[in-house]
Amino acid sequence: MSAGRRKPAQRDPAPDAGGLTVIVTHINADFDAVGSLIAARHLYPGAVCVIPGGTERTVRDFMVQSTLYSLNLEGAPEIDLERVERLVVVDTRQADRIGRMAALLGRDDVEVHIYDHHPDSDEDFSGRVTIVEPTGSTVAVLVKLLKQRKIIVPPEQATVMAMGIYEDTGGLTFNSTTVDDYDAARYCLECGAELSTVGDLMARTMDTEQVLVLGDLLRSVRRLHFGSTPVALAEAQVASGGQDLALVVNRLAQIEHLPTIFALFRVEGRVTLIARSSLPKVDVGRICRELGGGGHPTAASASLPDKTLVEAHELLRAVLRSNFSKRPIAEQIMTTSPRCIEYDATVEQALRELVRWRINALCVVREGRFAGVITRQTVGGAMHHGQGDRPVSEFLQVEPQSVAPKESFERIYELIVGRGNRLLPVVDRGRVLGVIARGDLLRALGERMDATRPLRAEPRAHRSLRNQMEQRLPRKAMAVLRKIGRVAHAAGYESYAVGGFVRDLIIGRSNLDVDVVVEGDVLDLVPQLTAKLGCRAAIHERYKTAKLIMPDGMRVDLASARWETYAEPAARPEVEIGSIKSDLFRRDFTINTLLIRLRPRGFGELLDHFDGRRDIKDSKLRVLHSLSFIEDPTRILRAVRFLVRFDFRLGRQTEKLMNMAISREFLSRVDGKRLLSELRLICEEQEPLEVFEMMRELKIWRYFSPRILLDERQHAHLARLREVLAWHALLYTGVRISLWRVWTLGLCNRMNEQLFGEFLERLKIAARDRERLRLCREQAGDAVQALARLRSPRPSTVDRILGTLDREALLFAMATTGRETTRQAISAYISHYSQIGIELRGDDLLQLGLSSGPQIGEVLTRVRAAKLDERVKGRSEQLALARRLIRRRH
Repeated sequence: MSAGRRKPAQRDPAPDAGGLTVIVTHINADFDAVGSLIAARHLYPGAVCVIPGGTERTVRDFMVQSTLYSLNLEGAPEIDLERVERLVVVDTRQADRIGRMAALLGRDDVEVHIYDHHPDSDEDFSGRVTIVEPTGSTVAVLVKLLKQRKIIVPPEQATVMAMGIYEDTGGLTFNSTTVDDYDAARYCLECGAELSTVGDLMARTMDTEQVLVLGDLLRSVRRLHFGSTPVALAEAQVASGGQDLALVVNRLAQIEHLPTIFALFRVEGRVTLIARSSLPKVDVGRICRELGGGGHPTAASASLPDKTLVEAHELLRAVLRSNFSKRPIAEQIMTTSPRCIEYDATVEQALRELVRWRINALCVVREGRFAGVITRQTVGGAMHHGQGDRPVSEFLQVEPQSVAPKESFERIYELIVGRGNRLLPVVDRGRVLGVIARGDLLRALGERMDATRPLRAEPRAHRSLRNQMEQRLPRKAMAVLRKIGRVAHAAGYESYAVGGFVRDLIIGRSNLDVDVVVEGDVLDLVPQLTAKLGCRAAIHERYKTAKLIMPDGMRVDLASARWETYAEPAARPEVEIGSIKSDLFRRDFTINTLLIRLRPRGFGELLDHFDGRRDIKDSKLRVLHSLSFIEDPTRILRAVRFLVRFDFRLGRQTEKLMNMAISREFLSRVDGKRLLSELRLICEEQEPLEVFEMMRELKIWRYFSPRILLDERQHAHLARLREVLAWHALLYTGVRISLWRVWTLGLCNRMNEQLFGEFLERLKIAARDRERLRLCREQAGDAVQALARLRSPRPSTVDRILGTLDREALLFAMATTGRETTRQAISAYISHYSQIGIELRGDDLLQLGLSSGPQIGEVLTRVRAAKLDERVKGRSEQLALARRLIRRRH
């Protein structure tokens, strides 16, 4: 389940083997809760379904009119808790929402299974099985399991399940709706769900009491603004708790066109809060969780017992102020590792730095202390007037502005927006700690500076991935990451797991190649880490990287967050230590920019600066900036690999940029070694032939060799090679092969020696590998010809022809030959003949009177040939044959 969250020790739901299985949902159950009970009942046959504290009125009315009471939905008091051995919880993970059943959560003899779709909260309990999907409904989570088990539910029950999906997704229109919700709705229809009944639910009208409540809400609506965020508050007294208040709130939002509404109801001695939001930046679920409730970003609720409406109103406003009115201070907004230039540097040098780092202003320092700011506009003007050799000190801004690390947001806003400062240095005791540009300010306001660079200053932690990490990583790996986080934190550094490891964790793929980035000089941490982890380290001083090698072989790549610049297209990057934002911006695709925080507080939090998580959800591959493929054209090859591996598509702008880079032939500037490195990675993919085909469509092969055409004939040959490799992998012979060598032989199958040599030269393949590839080509060709001349070769003959060939040559030969008998002979050799040995040794022949020397090997070879041809079997027959052979020699 690619987007789900599962905990350790998971096993599939199964019928109860003994004792009592209870399925429970939350108090005041809605259609999604009841639909989830129904779906779970089919996964746990014989289980008892419990609604712990009533249902919404619309649910109750529907059930009275239908035959659903035949499901024996129990009340919590009727359950003997001592008999319960398994508790299945659907549509919630909060103990205070399952009533009396919460008493079972602390018992060691009760196995807890959870199915939910709500966002994580601090109040969540866990279970032996925990399946949480970010879908619009919990029914969709359970339907996925029903479909896997090919379980069909009765039409009336399918109708209720469909009503749960449609109610929680607003008829499949809410932002929280996912593909799984659509699939679940389709499943319900296939089971016979009645759309007319579902439509009646969506179009249901309010009764007289609800209309009166709506009137009270309309009269009480107050519109507030927290910064640029509109929020509406409303309140009403309700005579009894039988109303469907969610319907009333939905109608209020529609009538008054309210993007965000918080409605307070005084009902039977307690206050109930119902919230709705259509604004992505207003997460009502998070706000309601702070008030003891829960829900989704778009729909949530909370119960406030022992509060009057006035008290609840004040409490709500305080929570809203804390959520919307918090303004970050300078050190939280700034970009660290600012670009600085010396006071006596020339204007021409400043221009080179501005162009090199693609920035619009530089801090100027004098003996390490802040002296001013110089802008690209000023530098350009000075160059225009022939002042390139003059020092930048002559052109500094008059009265340059700077702020302290704790400076308020309001002051920063005034200096940048009100006074037009392009760059605002953050200075502490004369030392420049960071800079705040207009883009940093906009990102702090929650807006985007540029569609090609959607980088936020400090993104909200979308959720914690700690559960996924605990499930998919060995305990040793988790311990290593926690220790790295603690050591970095103690040194004052932030540390993050980053890149493909995080991406694959979210996608649900196995990946134990862990990369860690540290904001600071990572080499400072290596001595402490090697001591605490008992490992050794390989250090690369130039790039500020290190590889930790654990005693059990586990490896963790460490790197300092850094800037990278390129002197020219396809050149090796120049590296300097920078901020985590600058480090992410140098990466290839948004899906590889996701971070997992490693510091002790917040360990496992997912940070997403570039909307990488959304791109994963949308199956989209996007670069971070418009020069990405120009600066590093090998990203074109990586893009093709990822498109095939993940079945993604290119973003529209990314596709345009990639096609432009290909048409302008930037790949022709790439060094052969880098092309070879990418080719080797492609050959390790699960479906390299699909990658090859996409490279053909994009006309990329010409940069490797003009003779790799991948026409129909060559494609057929490579398809046979794929089949051979798949067959060999299933044999589990224990013989390791070099996939890139085998695929390279296949790609170059139709080249003559001269063209093959040119290909090897273009990719700068090492001399040893060149000789091995040439030898494999020659051996495979000779073997195929030799076997083709034999009508029915004996096993010993096949063994003699093939016995000296590398395994790569054998597989290549097997794919190359067009004769089935030759293919069968090679197959028999690999799978059988090569595994056959004899029971004799050299010492046995010495005891038979044969003197030491090459003749020992000759006799053993002839004995093995006889065994292959089944002319001798056991040791006694082999000894007898050896005696005869030795006598003939004498």
